[in-house]
Amino acid sequence: MAYQLDKKRQVSLVIMAVLAIVCVFILENTMTTRKVSDYDVKKLAADSAARAFSELKSYQIERFGELTGDQRNHDLAETYLINTTRNGSKATPIVTGAGGSFAAKSRVINPNFAAVVVDYLQQIGLKRGDNVAVALSGSYPGLNINVYAAIEAMGLKPVVITSVGSSYYGATNPEFTWLDMERVLAEKSILSTRSVAGTPGGASDMGGSLTDEGRQMIWDAIDRNNVQAIRSESIENSIQKRMRIYEEKLPGAEYSAYINIAGSVASLGSSLREVPISSGIHSDLWSKTWPRKGTMILMADKGVPVLHLASTLNIAREYGFPTSHEEGYVPEVGEGTALEYPAYNVAITAALLVIYLVLTVILAMPDFKKRILHKTGVSA
Repeated sequence: MAYQLDKKRQVSLVIMAVLAIVCVFILENTMTTRKVSDYDVKKLAADSAARAFSELKSYQIERFGELTGDQRNHDLAETYLINTTRNGSKATPIVTGAGGSFAAKSRVINPNFAAVVVDYLQQIGLKRGDNVAVALSGSYPGLNINVYAAIEAMGLKPVVITSVGSSYYGATNPEFTWLDMERVLAEKSILSTRSVAGTPGGASDMGGSLTDEGRQMIWDAIDRNNVQAIRSESIENSIQKRMRIYEEKLPGAEYSAYINIAGSVASLGSSLREVPISSGIHSDLWSKTWPRKGTMILMADKGVPVLHLASTLNIAREYGFPTSHEEGYVPEVGEGTALEYPAYNVAITAALLVIYLVLTVILAMPDFKKRILHKTGVSA
């Protein structure tokens, strides 16, 4: 009798195991996509960024021609935002240093990053009409576009200061700097945000590593885009002038956030090598000791939350974005999980759970009855 009972249990366990496998198979093959919170504003931001990427590509093809063979080797996805010279050299007169990662510059040429920026700004608690101070770099045109798209989708009021020089693979074309890019996007009514002031960037924020020719090219770019030039004698002086501009552009008003892109010395106070700061939201920078306080730290001292965006590798991995465009394509809006994510069908999940529980009870009932009868001394 005991052998028969054990055999029945074995059969029951096999049936339950098979049913569990069937349930998992059904659930995995009936998954749906679920929209993230505030999908509409994030989608608006991503769409704006995608239009901006497309417009800048078309503009550059029309003005400078299509990529040459050597250029195409550096920009497999043909974004036209991984800039090199016509012979494929990474160096131009406005390159402020030998640094610059192709992967870092290319992974942010992805409109879905704009949705991620919206999410960060929402976590800070920003709402329509809030003021934000922004420090940009010519090194990351793709990320600059995503930040602009997020700011405008949320209806924020930015005051932007740009370090015009660039490291490798950024906006390194002296004839088409980041200031030129943002002007074109404004003229095309795609993104209206413009920088209010510009510096050469690089060493001491005054292009200390550039030739006289390179610095003059940046001043020319600042002049032709009608942007206020910040000319300083030292990094300390540049920081002071930047802070004065932020304060003068919004007299008596407060900033609700400070957004920093890349590693401008004037923004951080020192290089990222000296003061490594992780990408993301920071609310405690005021409590730390710094070799020198740049505008980002000075804003933090005032209680302004900081969004620092430099190394975006972990963000790309978290949201299922390409970590580089080496495969030769730019993601379309909706790729990854920034806007929609896979989820199990609630109705099917509930139905399968009920079926599994009912069958479990049915299979367990005979054994349960025998145990009750055994305890009460009643013969089966």
